[in-house]
Amino acid sequence: MAYVRVNGAGDVVEWPFKLSDLRNENPRTSFPGKITEQVLNRYDVHEVKKLPEPAYNPDTQFLEQEVLPVRVGGEYFIGFEVRNMTSQQITSRAKQKAKTAFDKEEESIGSNFSEQEKRIMLAAYDEARRFEMDNTAATPMIDAIKAQVYPTRTRAQIANILINRTTTYLQSAGIALAQKIQAGG
Repeated sequence: MAYVRVNGAGDVVEWPFKLSDLRNENPRTSFPGKITEQVLNRYDVHEVKKLPEPAYNPDTQFLEQEVLPVRVGGEYFIGFEVRNMTSQQITSRAKQKAKTAFDKEEESIGSNFSEQEKRIMLAAYDEARRFEMDNTAATPMIDAIKAQVYPTRTRAQIANILINRTTTYLQSAGIALAQKIQAGG
């Protein structure tokens, strides 16, 4: 909860005000653990209620809390003002939003595979690329996949499947993830 200290006329004297300050300023007073509204009012201290946030576009605007609470009908409220971002802030916000989305996507996609599975996938991809360039190259991984998964497909077809699926995965996960895996991290 937030509190304000006011003068006899109800004007704000101290904002925000902490209950620990009230206790420190009155060392000879024994306050209960939870100070009631009536006790607070004797010391000209009042709870400040937050008004609901107004509607705003978080991509181009931000909320700024008003400087001082306002008295309405004997109660104190603090509201918010909608402020427009500068073009630099909008650009920065868009970059941060894109980075956050990328990080979430990377985390989501990357969590589908163990580190060992990621290394195997990249090794199979590298083998498929080598085979694509030289169809006489040794292909132990492609041969194992042919024997266990696609017995009716050719090595070229399997290499194509590996390249396409790994490329899709890497595009989804992002280049940073691929570099991290290749670096052994």
